[in-house]
Amino acid sequence: MSEVGILILRSNIPVSFLDLVVIFIQRTVIMLPIIVVIALCLCFE
Repeated sequence: MSEVGILILRSNIPVSFLDLVVIFIQRTVIMLPIIVVIALCLCFE
């Protein structure tokens, strides 16, 4: 878990550990294809 996840857990925002895991998975699923496309564009110029 990143530092942001720990800060969110310790804050007054009502979020559980399971919610943070779901957010992490969603961020990974969204960003992975974007990173792959950028890497392919940079490698095959």
